[in-house]
Amino acid sequence: MFADDHGYFEHADMTKPEIKLGWDGLFSCYDMRDERHAITGIAWAQDWDAFEHKSKEMGAHFSVYDYMNEQGGIDLTKGVVVENKSPVANDHEAVVVVSKRWVQPGKMEEYKIAYNAAWQHFNETVPEMKSLFFSVDKEHEHVMHDVQWFSNMDAFMAHIDFSNEKRKELVMAFINLCDKDKPFEGTVYGGWDARVHDATRGMGAKFKFVTAHVGFIRQAPPGRKGPPTIVSSVRKVKPGKLAALSCAYRDLAQYYKNNDRGVVAFTAAPDPVNPLLVHDLQVFADDDGFVSHADADNIPEVNKGFEALFHNYDM
Repeated sequence: MFADDHGYFEHADMTKPEIKLGWDGLFSCYDMRDERHAITGIAWAQDWDAFEHKSKEMGAHFSVYDYMNEQGGIDLTKGVVVENKSPVANDHEAVVVVSKRWVQPGKMEEYKIAYNAAWQHFNETVPEMKSLFFSVDKEHEHVMHDVQWFSNMDAFMAHIDFSNEKRKELVMAFINLCDKDKPFEGTVYGGWDARVHDATRGMGAKFKFVTAHVGFIRQAPPGRKGPPTIVSSVRKVKPGKLAALSCAYRDLAQYYKNNDRGVVAFTAAPDPVNPLLVHDLQVFADDDGFVSHADADNIPEVNKGFEALFHNYDM
């Protein structure tokens, strides 16, 4: 834990020989996966082929899924609030959980039925729960990638309010079909607190909880049909460049928030352990939102922002 942002950046200041030596010693023991790529992660897009092509142009490596095989559902028009009632708090009030889960062999079809029943219940009874959906992994038929989006902590707690017997029955119907020998893995973004940690740990999850200091997750709906493009990624940072990268994110996020309604979320959080990684969540109202956010040829602010970001990524 660090007293403030300055304390975090100072503990990872690779320009200081003692700190660099210490981090070199630590990282010599780490399993550094996906070393070939500076940006790795998972994404959902309606035009997944175009998304994959564009992301590769930018040096990113994503597992990309479309919505044709989606289970459950997503509705970003849910949980409507007055967006600017508390601008600072609302920037990160939403709780978004992107995870990887294993289903018991031979139980995937049963799992889908139970999962869809749970989403139907949540969609009708938890108005500020915006999504409960998953896609089956392209290579492993018992693995699925899950996105749960809550407008705030109240919505998160409501979805696990097991004083509601029907809710408990519906949730446990699909949870009990998961492989208990393989804990859920993933990342929790946004306005989570200790209650999320306790609740998910109680279900055997091993999530990484990240806290963003820059960017935003809009609460007001984008006013567009969708479906959204969702990108959850891990990005490598050049040694000593975390503070500069944070400033680049902040400036570009401010431009998007003020000028591009197609950008629903644009947020980055330092890894709680590794100072050379950031966890990035980007959500766009639709395919057009993704395209406009990367239009460096026609939008000077985007061009400048992308240059600042990629100057600090360890490509």
